[in-house]
Amino acid sequence: MEVRITVFWILSVLTLMACLALNHSQTESNPKDDINLVPLLKVKPNYFSYYENKYHARVFNQLSIEINSEPIQQDLTTYDTIIIEGLELSLNALISLSWDVNGETKQILINHHSTSINHIDFDANYPEEIQNLQLTLYANHELGTQNIKTTDIAFSGLILRHSANLNQLSAASNEWFDFTPIKFSSINGYSSPNDLHMQSLIARLLVWLVINLIIYTVLGVNGKHLIGSLTLAWLLVAIPFLWNQWLQNQQIKQAFPHQNLILNSQDQQAFELAQEISGSLNALSEFSVSKNKLLIIGSNNFEFLRLFHHLHHLNIALSLKSDVLSTHDGANEIIYILSHTFAKLCSVNENNTLFPNGIDVLSSGNNFCLVKRK
Repeated sequence: MEVRITVFWILSVLTLMACLALNHSQTESNPKDDINLVPLLKVKPNYFSYYENKYHARVFNQLSIEINSEPIQQDLTTYDTIIIEGLELSLNALISLSWDVNGETKQILINHHSTSINHIDFDANYPEEIQNLQLTLYANHELGTQNIKTTDIAFSGLILRHSANLNQLSAASNEWFDFTPIKFSSINGYSSPNDLHMQSLIARLLVWLVINLIIYTVLGVNGKHLIGSLTLAWLLVAIPFLWNQWLQNQQIKQAFPHQNLILNSQDQQAFELAQEISGSLNALSEFSVSKNKLLIIGSNNFEFLRLFHHLHHLNIALSLKSDVLSTHDGANEIIYILSHTFAKLCSVNENNTLFPNGIDVLSSGNNFCLVKRK
């Protein structure tokens, strides 16, 4: 039995390696030479320079770099990979390659790897149909970082290559570990119908699991070894996903280097408001962390939830109702925080729907006040 188990895992690992390294590209009888695109770049000199063995571009929101394809003698339609070598790119910046074919604009996003390998399909029958080939470099303001005006990008080489000349496992892993920036338009902040870079990994693992099932059936080993192989397949998919989660965390840190807990510019405002509220509370002689309960009057909107988060070290709650705590805590010990849309109630003492008996304003600031019931 032990021999069969050993044989099962040896065959399992070997077939796994074979499936991961599977070559899907067509073999070329006459391998094509690489095309060096760097001499063909056309950009204003004050935005583009060369030093420390790399080309550096300074991007003010967006920069387009034209690639002059006229001097290229080779047939562009036969190339299917663009590679950027030595790429240094902020996680809050993006590069795309675009071109026009018969009046229709095509575009692909370039991944963030230092050796960035990207599949490209020009979708043209003749090289003359490919027009306006260019790289576009631009800042990604998904996190609300519009105040960051410049982005620096560097690379050492830019080439076109046929996939037959690639190391297939390196090219595939480059795709699997591609960075997906945070997308607030996505329900989970990660996935997109146009972002399927782990599709080939999942397909290869499915082939491997089918082969593994056959090996398991033939050798008749204990079922826990089949479950072990299923767990291994799950881990191989989870690793790129967890890697991307870590990179998204680094993306936030790069966007807000002085405060790693900030999600975006709106959250930055919530953080600053929380700091101001904390300062006002500390200035109140009658305030005590152990004595007073704090209640933010607000809904489950982003700004109230993030304000609650930044004040979570205090004895604090969040509710739309001012009397939500009165049956459990001494109402006189509650300090209410009126902010954002509720800040207008700071000056309303009569006909106040939240506080029918009126309020005493303990402290006030920009867009908030601290009050008690009368």
